[in-house]
Amino acid sequence: MIEEIEKTVMWYSTVPRDFCDVQTLMSARRKLSCLLTSVASELAALYAQKNGTEFLRKARHSEVLRREMGVEKTTAAAARIIADNEIIIEQEREFSADSEYKRAAILYDAWRNVCDTMSQHISNLKAERGAEMRGIGGQTT
Repeated sequence: MIEEIEKTVMWYSTVPRDFCDVQTLMSARRKLSCLLTSVASELAALYAQKNGTEFLRKARHSEVLRREMGVEKTTAAAARIIADNEIIIEQEREFSADSEYKRAAILYDAWRNVCDTMSQHISNLKAERGAEMRGIGGQTT
């Protein structure tokens, strides 16, 4: 899927400024829009994963704090240090999930911008075509 998106984006980046094949542009935009819908679904799953890892880290941290302060009678400051050290694996998972989510969100936004640009390109071409049909101008180069 990502390869198809990148292929479409790369194709559009090579299109000359005066490209006026509306049907080809509409087809490319339709393809990109459908692929972005799949990316949005994956992005939602990554967001849920990110939130899940955060919840697990916080729950584990609280569990260790309760154990240390309740059962072991450790001071709050010492219990916090122990808890911080014991949740390193959960913290790494959370950071990894957060990083993966942010990376996907950045790519999605960039691809969405290309799709929006394609839509604007198509809209401008249709407006020019309408103006030419009405005999009130056209594109000049």
